[in-house]
Amino acid sequence: MQYVIRETKLAFSLAIQSIWERQLRAYVLGCARELRPAEDLQSKIERADWEKLQKFFISLRGIELRAFPSFDVLDILQNLGSAARHGDGGSAKKLIRQCPDLWAHLPEALTNGIAPFDYRTVAMLDVPVDRLKGFAEAVAGFWEDAEYIYNESIEPKDAHLEARLAKERLQRKWIPQRP
Repeated sequence: MQYVIRETKLAFSLAIQSIWERQLRAYVLGCARELRPAEDLQSKIERADWEKLQKFFISLRGIELRAFPSFDVLDILQNLGSAARHGDGGSAKKLIRQCPDLWAHLPEALTNGIAPFDYRTVAMLDVPVDRLKGFAEAVAGFWEDAEYIYNESIEPKDAHLEARLAKERLQRKWIPQRP
C-alpha cells in the first residue's frame, strides 16, 4: 500500500509539473507571437528543454525565471517531472542533490555507507503532501508575479490600474527590479 501511495503522490507531482510546463510554453509562445511576429519561434519553443525555455523567457520578457521567488521550487518541480517521466537519469541526479529529503523514508541499513546515487531511484522517492501543496503555490505565485510585471510594463497606465498597482506594491513580498 505504501508503494501505491508513493506512486500516487509522484503522479500528482507529474500532473502539476505538466500543467505548469504547458502554461509556461503557451505564455512564452504568446509572447513570441506578439513581440517577434516575424520570427518563426513556435517549433523551437515547443521543443525547448527547461534550460532553453528559460533562455526564451528572458529574451522575450527581459527578466530571468531565476529572478522569481518561486524559481527554486519550480526548478525542483521540473526535475521531478522529468525524473517521473524518464526515470533515473540526469534530472533524477539533480533531484537527489536538490531534495535528498524525498528519500528520507528509506531505512538506515539501506543507505549506510552507500553513495547517494547508488541507492536512490525514482521508484523509491516519496513526495510529501506539503511538497505537493508547495508546488501548486509556487505555480500560482509565479503567475501572480508575471501578471504584476506585465501590468507594471503597460504604458501609459490608466488611473484605475495605477491605483491598483500602488496598493499592490505595498502588499507584495517581491517587487522585481528593472534591469
